[in-house]
Amino acid sequence: HRNTKEQISPLKDGFEILQSCYNQHDETGNRRHKLFVLSNLGPNSHEMYFQTYPQIFSLFDGIVTSGLTGMQKPDTRIYEYILQKYSLDPALC
Repeated sequence: HRNTKEQISPLKDGFEILQSCYNQHDETGNRRHKLFVLSNLGPNSHEMYFQTYPQIFSLFDGIVTSGLTGMQKPDTRIYEYILQKYSLDPALC
């Protein structure tokens, strides 16, 4: 089932956790958490996930995948890439 819809099925509990984090706001109304994806998805899987589950990916502030960068975890370059791309402080991630 590689690179097919049968290969992927998000866990309901995982999606609920994401929604909960996304919906948390501080006393001034700003979101408490920024959410990012750092994944080893290849180019074919990347597109299929985004088309199949747009409601999940709409919760994220940024997305970095191997299919888009040509790098994959655990290569430190992909971690450095996401930190730089979204101006993230690793101490706060």
